Amino acid sequence: MVKIEDYVSKACDFLIRDQNEDGSWSMKQEKIKEPPAPYQNSLILTSQALQALIFSAKKEYVDSINRAINFCLNSELGQEQSIDLWAWKLGAIRFSETSKAIRLKKEILKLIEEKQENSGCWPYYPHTFTLTNYSICAALPNETSEETVSKAVKWFKNAKKGKGWSKDDKDSKIEPSFTANSILSLIRLGEQPPKEAIEYLEAEQEDNGGWRVLSDSGEWENVTSYSTALCVSALILANGSKEKIQKGVDYLLKCQDENGRILRNPNEKETYHYLFYYVIQALELYSKNTDLRKFEEESKQQFLFSCYRNVLNSRALGVTEQSRIRRKDILKALEEGDKEIAQIIDFLKKDSRYDHLNKKSHITQIKSDVEYLRSIKLIGKIRNRYYISVSLF
Repeated sequence: MVKIEDYVSKACDFLIRDQNEDGSWSMKQEKIKEPPAPYQNSLILTSQALQALIFSAKKEYVDSINRAINFCLNSELGQEQSIDLWAWKLGAIRFSETSKAIRLKKEILKLIEEKQENSGCWPYYPHTFTLTNYSICAALPNETSEETVSKAVKWFKNAKKGKGWSKDDKDSKIEPSFTANSILSLIRLGEQPPKEAIEYLEAEQEDNGGWRVLSDSGEWENVTSYSTALCVSALILANGSKEKIQKGVDYLLKCQDENGRILRNPNEKETYHYLFYYVIQALELYSKNTDLRKFEEESKQQFLFSCYRNVLNSRALGVTEQSRIRRKDILKALEEGDKEIAQIIDFLKKDSRYDHLNKKSHITQIKSDVEYLRSIKLIGKIRNRYYISVSLF
């Protein structure tokens, strides 16, 4: 049997190879089964991919993760756009501690709380969608108001139909992946999921260790790694049957090709970027045997550690005190968002210490400093703009 560590490393390597120049991931030209419309958006695909990398954060992934976070930070959304997009943007930028990200996180949380309906759900027209509510709950930070949390809990409890949950509050046909979505949401909201829902998931496992999904027409389809990963994660966090969990993990380990790509099932060969998020999360939860909040916090801290925050207290920023101070000021300039060289210089010139930057030789020095910071991977570059994703102060 394939080792989980090797499986995840191969999957992450594939993701990094498949990343676009601007830091995003997007749907390619392969034949695919389309997810709901918002989930085809590069913002959501990128948020999912970068979080998959963070779940097993290694220093080799830092540049790729930072480019992806920068893409999500700069993805413009209108308030009228799907709340799913806002939720996945929040899920991505929570790993950034720059002043711009901190400001955006507060703004997005406020928007999410304002858009919550009186019933406790979030809209997905013409009514709501269990996946939408799961996506929002997965992104909610600790600062979320008690009112928002309690209303969401009430909605999930009211939306339950018999032993489990269906795709929305109008559909009566329950299904494993939506039931797992709801169990994971309740756990994130601090609630113990109902025992009968856990038993339902265990009973629905197929002989091969996986779980099936329902098509839009309401017909059962084959087992998929997506549904299986959700069910495995839900059972792990809800203290479900260890035997069922192990069988589910064994099935997931068969859903990878020789290139590292995670497949919907062992017989399909198309690329589905969203699978990496769900499958890697399930496998890492299984490996680390921890609760959800602790798992996410440890993943974030490992990522921050991998960004070499301690470099600011070493001589790595420069040989002389003057060069270290100047390079720290450049990093502070990028705290407010990505910038071109000219914009970095404009920021520095707000301080009287940099009045001399009108001279060509001094501007060349700033360019040299920026490229040095890039060479030690404290900042990244896309086209002619430089950025950081982690607060370094």
